[in-house]
Amino acid sequence: MEAPQDGLHELLVSGLKADNVKFLVYGLNNGNAQKVATLEEVKSHIESTYNGVTFNSKAIKVEDDKILIDGSVLSTSDWNKVKANGDKTVPYRITVLLNDKATKVAKIAIYQDGVAVIEKLH
Repeated sequence: MEAPQDGLHELLVSGLKADNVKFLVYGLNNGNAQKVATLEEVKSHIESTYNGVTFNSKAIKVEDDKILIDGSVLSTSDWNKVKANGDKTVPYRITVLLNDKATKVAKIAIYQDGVAVIEKLH
């Protein structure tokens, strides 16, 4: 499964603050709900849940008012490990939250070919 050729690698998000951005990722739970997490917590969760996977969090860059994808987040072999028991016809997605931690503004969609793109939600 390949990423779309016209996928976004940069998205302007008014009000986003680099030092306060949060994420949601499948399986990182706080009780019954997904836990709001930092990018480092997302990296730690993915690497500890899926043995041997390297999550390149440095490829996801957040600046004030902007999200950027610069490089590969997961290799093809790591994507296959993460999606081993999941639906391989859809990308692995991480939700980006605005600083109020309640507003979903975008998703980072990681495809099997190693390419990640940004999906705008609003």
